[in-house]
Amino acid sequence: MTLDSDSADERPRGVVHRYWFGIVLWKRILLALVLGAVVGLIWGEGAGQIRWLGDLFVRLIQMVVAPLVFVTIVSGVISLSDPKRLGSIGVKAVSLYVLTSLTAVGVGLTLALLIQPGAGVDFSDAIPREGLEAAQPFAGLIEMIVPTNPIAALASGQILAVIFFALILGAAILVSGEAGKPLADVFNSAAEAMLKLVGFIMEVAPFGVFALIAWVMGTTGLSAFVNVALLALCVVVGCLIQILVFQGGIIKLFARLPVWPFFRDVTDAALVAFSTSSSSATLPVTMAVAEGNLGIKKPVFSTVLPLGMTVSMDGTALYIGILAVFAAQASASPSARPTTP
Repeated sequence: MTLDSDSADERPRGVVHRYWFGIVLWKRILLALVLGAVVGLIWGEGAGQIRWLGDLFVRLIQMVVAPLVFVTIVSGVISLSDPKRLGSIGVKAVSLYVLTSLTAVGVGLTLALLIQPGAGVDFSDAIPREGLEAAQPFAGLIEMIVPTNPIAALASGQILAVIFFALILGAAILVSGEAGKPLADVFNSAAEAMLKLVGFIMEVAPFGVFALIAWVMGTTGLSAFVNVALLALCVVVGCLIQILVFQGGIIKLFARLPVWPFFRDVTDAALVAFSTSSSSATLPVTMAVAEGNLGIKKPVFSTVLPLGMTVSMDGTALYIGILAVFAAQASASPSARPTTP
């Protein structure tokens, strides 16, 4: 019995679908991460030749960030039905972000004091960096939130400005009633299409993660990690404590959800965040996970997640706390003190 040409063409697609697309996405990403590390260590600096594949994946994600934030926030505000709910969600979200940021700083400071990653570090050969930009005043930051040109803000990726314009536009459409319904339908359709687009892009994630990790391991190897091993240990342990203890506690006590299934369902977003080290690059994945895996309603995740990307960065807060103690310990160590004749 022979197979005709159509059957022969369909068979390989079935095998690929079963053994690749049939695997849960986070498992594919994790496998790609491990393989990328191994290939990078073996290949060495030659792994830089495939960096373009990882950069292409990051660019694909960044391509959809601004339009995704804009249309999903507008659609989410419209879905609230009552403008008062927007204020309630915003206050709760910002309060939670402030709380988790404070706990992250506290965890970072405590670990750095216990582990002392900066003790004995020699800064005698360090060259101070010149041309540092001055910190922007608070009034300037507030002015940046209100865009003079919303289209320019979208084009340049000014997320806070995009969020502000999307919020007030969504509120305006909401209070317009029947007159605003045609425009509301457009944004609802656009939001669904953008989330589908994110799903398409995420199928490329394993290949992008593989290339990025292979490039990093091939160019830096393990030697770069050894030089800052204690500092890296503080960061990794601190992140685990922040996620498992504090964020897990919030999930269990306030959201009243089982912790481990929640962490399992957000693995896709966590692995992309780990491999890209970019909040903006991870946002589209996080939105897709929130809707597809966690079942969170669009009015909630479409307003809370973009805001969290810009004002809530627990990892950054934790790292800055550790780094401050690290610098103080290194400056106080005998090797960092100038010698006297």
